[in-house]
Amino acid sequence: MGESRFRRVVLKLSGEAFADESLSFGIDASVVQRIAEEVAAARVDLGVEIAVVVGGGNIFRGMSGATRGMDRARADYMGMLATVINALALQDALERTGGIDSIRGEIIDDCALARRVKANGRVWLGIARGTESIREYGSWRPIWDMIARCAFAQLGYSVAALFAMVAAMIAIFVTPPLLLLSGSTFGMALGAAIWLAMSGVYLPMLRFYRCPIVLAPLLPVIALFYTAATIASAIQYWRGRGGRWKGRYQAAIPDPQRVQFARIKKTP
Repeated sequence: MGESRFRRVVLKLSGEAFADESLSFGIDASVVQRIAEEVAAARVDLGVEIAVVVGGGNIFRGMSGATRGMDRARADYMGMLATVINALALQDALERTGGIDSIRGEIIDDCALARRVKANGRVWLGIARGTESIREYGSWRPIWDMIARCAFAQLGYSVAALFAMVAAMIAIFVTPPLLLLSGSTFGMALGAAIWLAMSGVYLPMLRFYRCPIVLAPLLPVIALFYTAATIASAIQYWRGRGGRWKGRYQAAIPDPQRVQFARIKKTP
């Protein structure tokens, strides 16, 4: 999702949305949990404040009671209590999910939200043709910035993990093309076979997203791009400018660390 042009939105949920489908009555806890997860995800993705208004038709409708001869005011009171019951159920689900507050300080908010959701039940991850990003990537720069914002956070800000990641990326993706320049018949054959295999593995994903299949052999170049952006992510963090998002630095290291790093750089 992209950013919304609205700062605050109101979400109206019918009471029937909470109901057990087999009974058309009551509250289905799994449905309420799913709604809570979607609300929390929308809050993160759109960056808006969400006010939720819930109905109570899954439990009691004041109008229905009044038409059956009840005092209209008492029937409405009962309907309001049904609304409160639904609101409490949704509040409980949001709090168990954690909502926005539990991931406010996270750099990778979607992964953090997934961890919170997983704590309350199983999470299925997959790909779908019907989901498209409306965030424009007209050049390589926005993609670079996206990786540089969070890649070092994914490595737990660990220098050892950074070195291991760089070594692995070079060994897996860069070495095969380099073997073609080795001059050895065996090395050239091995490099060509590995490069062809990795390109073949990449093809289904390119086809799924309707991308040109000529990109498949460029996987080593893509890997180098990601590796360079990850190194840039670490450098930005060490400079106290990590996790840059909407003009803010969310992963700025404490001043003593930054000073110590500066001293290390200046040491002959």
